[in-house]
Amino acid sequence: MMFPNLSKLAQICLTLPHSNAEAKCIFSIIELTDFSSSEAFSDMLTELYEAFTELKQHEEIENKYIMHILKRKLEGEALKKLLIHLHAHSHIADILNQINKTNKKLRSGRYMDMQQKGTKLNAKLHSFYNDYVPHMIEEEQVLQPMLLKYVSPGELKNIKNVVLQLHKSQKLEEKILDLEIEKEDSKVFDLPIELLIKVFSYLGPKDLCHCSQVAKLWKSVAVDGRLWEVLHPIRWAKGDWRFSSVSSSDENNCDCSPNYKLQTFNEYESFKYSNDYESYSVENDDENDEQFKKEVKILNGISCYLLPHVGSSVKCLVLECSKAITNGLLFRILTQCKNLQYFDVSQTIISDLGLMGLFKSGCQELRHFDVSGCKNITDKTLVKLSASIGKTKRCCGSLCQEKVVPVECFNTRLSPKKNQSRQLQTLRLSGCYKITDVGLRALAKYGGLPTLRHLDLSGCINLTTEGITLLVQTCLELEEFFYCDNLSDVDCQIQSQGCQNNGCANRVCCRTISARSSFDFLG
Repeated sequence: MMFPNLSKLAQICLTLPHSNAEAKCIFSIIELTDFSSSEAFSDMLTELYEAFTELKQHEEIENKYIMHILKRKLEGEALKKLLIHLHAHSHIADILNQINKTNKKLRSGRYMDMQQKGTKLNAKLHSFYNDYVPHMIEEEQVLQPMLLKYVSPGELKNIKNVVLQLHKSQKLEEKILDLEIEKEDSKVFDLPIELLIKVFSYLGPKDLCHCSQVAKLWKSVAVDGRLWEVLHPIRWAKGDWRFSSVSSSDENNCDCSPNYKLQTFNEYESFKYSNDYESYSVENDDENDEQFKKEVKILNGISCYLLPHVGSSVKCLVLECSKAITNGLLFRILTQCKNLQYFDVSQTIISDLGLMGLFKSGCQELRHFDVSGCKNITDKTLVKLSASIGKTKRCCGSLCQEKVVPVECFNTRLSPKKNQSRQLQTLRLSGCYKITDVGLRALAKYGGLPTLRHLDLSGCINLTTEGITLLVQTCLELEEFFYCDNLSDVDCQIQSQGCQNNGCANRVCCRTISARSSFDFLG
């Protein structure tokens, strides 16, 4: 099929209402009006209203239909160039509003100087056209070539037919294609907010994002913090779109390896929001490359668009085995999640700097902290963690009684108050070989970790018996305890269950042959 007049089709799509406006000779309408006659003045207002209503419809068609089609086909600089010309029709609406007010006053029978009103309206129209006509010319010069370049002949012909049909329509908003318009008379919009939240709670993250694009009401419900208490970005990048509070890192022997090819800023660099992915490249591994790109897209989307709405409601964040997480991105995410209770960033390349976002606003609600396999973690993280989770207040229970007690009560063991501020229950530092007794002593300060039930120090080869004993003695509820098999005589009420890294190729262990190469970075 041949389409010989493509440029003519493109002209019809864009310039039809422009030429119509010129043909109506709006200024001549005012000049030929007899301002001594209220009937003639009313007819003038009616003609002006019709002319500007058509222009307004054209703006709506252009923005919601033609621009919508072009945006789907453009990217990069071409898209930026297009968006410059995406404009509102508020300037036309102002004139329509002025015409309506004048017409209403005229019909009310109140006295009005029609000559003066006509003069003011004429001046306003001249001001409008001085701004709008150059815009129309520029618009035709930019958008028309884009339509010819990026839209197929068949699509262009279809656009022409739709534009002509829409300009004849009296109900423009109901006929614009590819737009999801909120219908106020729909029964679903009459549901109470709490009921909508209950319905949305059965949806996954992907479906919630789709719902947020349906209508403003649904968007406000879809980003309700109660629906986003648990975030599993890496799982979602793999196509598993579920919310769940359980982390797969409960299995200690993780078979994934951190992405050390990805460069991230170090302690000598700042926390600027730069692109951490510029130096990354994947060699002969299309599957990993695709997974990496998905993670980058989801993590950036969560950081920029989701967390500003729901960050304070997020309680669980699991980033285990992420190939794309960097210090800069992690810092941005954590600074928006101020009430985290469960945090897992195991088997990644993050260091102390990325975790500073977690400690920036304090983390007194934190119960689960897992940095297993993060070989860049040092004592700085433990010092900051100890300072951020609060201080456990201690007292002698006997002294809380009103009556005087014997001096012997001072020999009784001090116990934490019931309403203590430190609530950490799980601490996993497996494979963090750089931590030393300095970090453990910091954790033992401020009352220690009285609620800690799980402590994993497997592969922490620079710890000593004295440092471990100092910390463990503050852990009054400890149930599961792991540390290097080479250490002995740790004074603890619970027996150690040994090192969990024995046989794990991706975490440091002094007894694993395959891991001995890891000691190369110690020298």
